[in-house]
Amino acid sequence: MKPGVERSLTEDARVGEGKNKAIVRRYFEEVWNKGDLAAADVVVAPNFSVEGCGGAISGLEAVKLYVTSYREVFPRVHFTIISLLAEGDKVIACWVGRGMQAAPCGEDEAAARTQKCCAAGLSVYRIANGQIVEAWAGSDHCRATGKRLGITRNDELTT
Repeated sequence: MKPGVERSLTEDARVGEGKNKAIVRRYFEEVWNKGDLAAADVVVAPNFSVEGCGGAISGLEAVKLYVTSYREVFPRVHFTIISLLAEGDKVIACWVGRGMQAAPCGEDEAAARTQKCCAAGLSVYRIANGQIVEAWAGSDHCRATGKRLGITRNDELTT
C-alpha cells in the first residue's frame, strides 16, 4: 500500500472513532445525567441490547424505562466519564456515578431517602450507523442496584 493511502485509512478510522466517542459521551451526559429520553431516540438503536447490571435489557423502550426507573430512585445521579477509549466500532467508557437515593428501591425500603451511593464501572459499547446497538456493563455497585430495581441475573427487560 502506498504511504499516503495507508495514512488516509488511519485518519478515517480516527475520525470514526472520535464520532463514536461523541455518541457515548452524549449517552452519558444527556440520557443519564439529564434524563433526556429524546436524546436516547437519537443515540440508542431500536434493537439495542445490553448485558450487565445483573440482567439483560433489550430495545430502546426498555432502555428508557430503565433510565426512568433508575432516575426515580436516584434523581440527581451524575455520571462522570473518567476515560473513553475507541477502536473500530467499539468504545470503552470508564466512569463513576454518584447520587443520593431518594425513593424506595425494590424490597429495600429502609435504604430510601438517605443513602449516598457511588459506583465505579466499565462499559463497552458497539456503535453502528451512528447509534449504540450493543453494550456490556459492569460496576462495583451494579448487581445490587439491578437487584433493587427488580432485575436479576436471569431476568430480561425487553420491549
